Amino acid sequence: MIYCLNTRCREPQNPSNNIFCQACGTPLLLKNRYRVIKPLGSGGFGRTYLAEDTDCLNALCVVKQFSPSPDIQSAPVTLQTAIRLFNQEALRLFELGEHPQIPRLLAHFEQNKQLYLVQEWIDGQNLRQELAMAGAFSEKKIRSDLDNLLPVLQFIHDRGVIHRDIKPDNIMRRRGDGKLMLIDFGVSKQSTVTAMSTAGTMVGTAGYTPMEQMLGKAYPASDLYSLGVTCICLLTNRFPKQDGSDGIYDPMSGRWFWQEHLPVGITVNPTLAGVLDKLVEHFPKDRYQSAAEVMEVLKSAPTEEVVSVAPDLNAALTDAHLSSAVKVGYRPLQALLAAKQWQEADRETRLILLQVCDRVEENWLRVEDFRTFPCEVLNTVENMWTHYSNGRFGYVPKKRIWDSLGGGSKIDYATWCRFGEQVGWRVNGKWLTYCELTFDADTAPPGHLPAGGVGDVSMGKWDLICASLAARLEQCDMR
Repeated sequence: MIYCLNTRCREPQNPSNNIFCQACGTPLLLKNRYRVIKPLGSGGFGRTYLAEDTDCLNALCVVKQFSPSPDIQSAPVTLQTAIRLFNQEALRLFELGEHPQIPRLLAHFEQNKQLYLVQEWIDGQNLRQELAMAGAFSEKKIRSDLDNLLPVLQFIHDRGVIHRDIKPDNIMRRRGDGKLMLIDFGVSKQSTVTAMSTAGTMVGTAGYTPMEQMLGKAYPASDLYSLGVTCICLLTNRFPKQDGSDGIYDPMSGRWFWQEHLPVGITVNPTLAGVLDKLVEHFPKDRYQSAAEVMEVLKSAPTEEVVSVAPDLNAALTDAHLSSAVKVGYRPLQALLAAKQWQEADRETRLILLQVCDRVEENWLRVEDFRTFPCEVLNTVENMWTHYSNGRFGYVPKKRIWDSLGGGSKIDYATWCRFGEQVGWRVNGKWLTYCELTFDADTAPPGHLPAGGVGDVSMGKWDLICASLAARLEQCDMR
């Protein structure tokens, strides 16, 4: 499949061998080189696509198309600012040169009166997506991520660049090696005396942006502030609101009261807590002045101890336990279950299933994904849920209920409704959404978790997935 980049084309999808769009006639290859496969996302300034570089063994890359929204196009001053910011990302990536944790600039050009930017493709998830799927980060994970990312910030600051939009969305974890990648340099700026002494339009993201940046001035300490807010969000699973309505940030005092909102089971040692508090000080002079300074302080901070594991589970919980080519780490799930953080453990379970099925990018599972799902993974996950919930949660309790109702691989809606009532997913004739479930082992019905849902999706839509999972449990002889 090859995708047409004419923003007015009504049928942009074309067969892979097409040279021109079959709907609008637009040439399909960019620079006679880049073949766009599918859209990845869009924003006020433009759209992002996954593409192949036909001059480089069809290597994957990202194409950013400058295509501002109608309200931006109708405002000449705003449009010129948008063009400048789009071009600025290419300039900053070019100036920064090669760094293994910053996407490489591959091309920047104009074609058919459209601006394009081509970057290295990063196979992974951003930290906001990771938070949504796995729940709040542990102290150990935050420490590891800070150790990973701070040298990147020091690298760009040493070259006079201020990122100005550090947030979970702009930090990606590369799937191959787990390294953090800093992306989206569209609003970055050279930290020259002129730039820093002239107030201008505020850029960045509300909540993550310090006051001096809102007034048009930015320093390395401004990026460090945004990094501190990012860590607080990942630890608390809460996002900032400038009006203080979430109870974490108090605009009257300009202080963050985040430790009171840590989820049950997550603790932060005093050294790291002090580092985070100093990162988010209101005045830049009161913060750390460089990433190197933060790294030096963190060297003295103790790390989180790994939660002990029951002896009979030790063999099942090695970090790379799989006989297949797929590698899955079970320690995050084990720690969440041990801490009885049931909702976070449910999301971590979902992430494991997606990883095994290579469906992380799509973020949903299909019936066929369970036909050959590794039994050793299901057994390991099931043993952990059974152990830490005293047999209340897990896949086997679900299967017993399913079998008792006469369920099979071919589901009928009446049986599915009765199953939903038994496990507490359907109440008073209404399917609950995932957010409405009971994440409490003392009050939730047997088999209530793992549920594998996300957001406000109705649990009634999981019928075929649960039926296919039950069939796989039978094949794996799990009872």
